[in-house]
Amino acid sequence: MSKTASHQKPRPYLAVLLLGIGMILGWILYLLTHQTPDTAPLDVIAIHPADNAFHFTNPLLGFEVTDQKELDEFKPLEQTINQKVSVLNQDGQQHLVSVYVRDLNSGRWTGVNEDETFTPASLMKVPVMLTYLKQTETNPNFLSTKFTITQDDLDTSPQDIPPTQGAKLGESYAISDLLKFMIVYSDNVSLKSLFNHIDPKTLVELFQTIGINPPEVGTNFVISPKNYSFFFRLLYNATYLSPTESEFALNLLSQSDFQSGLSKNIPKDIPIAHKFGEAAVQINGTNSYELHDCGIVYVPQHPYFLCIMTRGTDKNQLEDNISQLSETIFDAMKNP
Repeated sequence: MSKTASHQKPRPYLAVLLLGIGMILGWILYLLTHQTPDTAPLDVIAIHPADNAFHFTNPLLGFEVTDQKELDEFKPLEQTINQKVSVLNQDGQQHLVSVYVRDLNSGRWTGVNEDETFTPASLMKVPVMLTYLKQTETNPNFLSTKFTITQDDLDTSPQDIPPTQGAKLGESYAISDLLKFMIVYSDNVSLKSLFNHIDPKTLVELFQTIGINPPEVGTNFVISPKNYSFFFRLLYNATYLSPTESEFALNLLSQSDFQSGLSKNIPKDIPIAHKFGEAAVQINGTNSYELHDCGIVYVPQHPYFLCIMTRGTDKNQLEDNISQLSETIFDAMKNP
């Protein structure tokens, strides 16, 4: 065959290639000119440490997706939560209920009163745990360190939900055991012992890292469900601790023996890593009670974070409020 004969007919694969390129360009043009609220690009805000000490890296702690409530996807859930909260308040006790729910894979969220602040009470045990686990970076054997329980560690404040297990006066425990008592059983003696030995600088740095003013002695520290989510998001994404230590922490949280809140009406085969907190408070001179439960519900394929904080006069009613809301949200979130 001559050289000129080889150019007499166009090669078929070239025509197919050009056709494919044309289809792709046409589809891109369509997307750019026919965007809807669900397909339009979202503004994604990266969250980095507030005080980055590194010169060549900028660790990513998480991200925020803006305008979530404008997305049709979560509008029905927001309406469902609002309706449920309205029903719960019909008994005349004027319960305050605050809800924040976030799909951990997509970053989309919704809530009701999610910026309302409450006394965290035992929810503070989670940042204390993170502070201790952070120190294993420089001392891998740190959790084996033992503390002896002294009179200074005893906690005399009443717990309406007392621990079923805890540290005892005069006994020595490894830090890992005290963390288990504190997280799984919400033992205040273990908390006080750990707090009496804590590195305050590391605790302050944790709060500063996520952009929240740290608690100060003598002040009434409060936090919202939305801000509290950062502690669990750091663990889920393993962006503050190593994956091994993050797994250790979430495993402890999944063993919580408080079953009257988020987990009460959820199928037992669905793991939930969560922490509750309860406190007696005074609001405008009136005695009230706060009960909260926050954690990750591990629905297959798309786990979500849920934090419900409540205030009222009847502890049992507040427990019921949390369990009913958790069940309602689970039913809405369990299918992708």
